[in-house]
Formats: sequence, structure tokens, C-alpha cells
Amino acid sequence: MTKLTDELVGHLQALGDTEMPNDVLSSLDALAEIDEKGTGSCYAGLLSARSSANLDITALTKTLEHTSLMLTVTIDAVTNGQGA
Repeated sequence: MTKLTDELVGHLQALGDTEMPNDVLSSLDALAEIDEKGTGSCYAGLLSARSSANLDITALTKTLEHTSLMLTVTIDAVTNGQGA
């Protein structure tokens, strides 16, 4: 997930004034920490129990919804030739 987050940040920077909000980055980092293999959201029982991350599921849900919207807007902008 960290590689995808870094790639998204790069795309957002290429678009100009668009930045990834800190709460989104923090939540994605926390999720990546407990989902080392990147498959925990797909298969039950794969999230790391030894993680020090404290996740607020309600806040994470809102953050992921925000991230999804950002991805949609970014993909639309890149697809339509905006940004670098």
C-alpha cells in the first residue's frame, strides 16, 4: 500500500495545487502498518495483531471515502489530459 500511496502523491503533485491531506496519509500509513502484505482488506485474519497502530474505524472509513473521491478526481484529471 505504501508504494500506491507514494504513486498517488506523485500524481497529485503533478496536477499542481492538489495535495494529499495529512489525515488521509496518516490513515493510509496506519493501515499499511497493520496490513504488511496488502491483502488484509481482501481476506479475513491477515491483519497484523502485533501492530502498534491504533485505528479509529469510523475515522478510517471517512478517510477512505475521502481517498476514493480524491482518486476518482485524480484519475479523471489525468485521463482528460490535465496535469503532467
